[in-house]
Amino acid sequence: MTAYHSVTNGMAERFHRQLKSALAAQTNPEWKESLHLVLLGCRSALKADLQSTPVKLTFGRTLRLPGEMVTPIPPTDFNYSDYAARLVHRMKQLHIHPPR
Repeated sequence: MTAYHSVTNGMAERFHRQLKSALAAQTNPEWKESLHLVLLGCRSALKADLQSTPVKLTFGRTLRLPGEMVTPIPPTDFNYSDYAARLVHRMKQLHIHPPR
């Protein structure tokens, strides 16, 4: 925020309000751990009045989200019994934590 151009204060305060409400909506009380995901959401959210995202306006290209970087497994190669066995094995390795 700057005293030299007061219009930019409103834009910065609006973003801070959006960031604060997005962090408050997270279930993790440690905001530093959620910050990168919240910022990813803010940067990739479509702005209805501009019909674009902040990333597209800043860099001129769309943002590749983490889910788009994973190559899906073809359904013919998927073995359900193997998946179930791996899932049971992983669940046996989990440790139960009592609620706070």
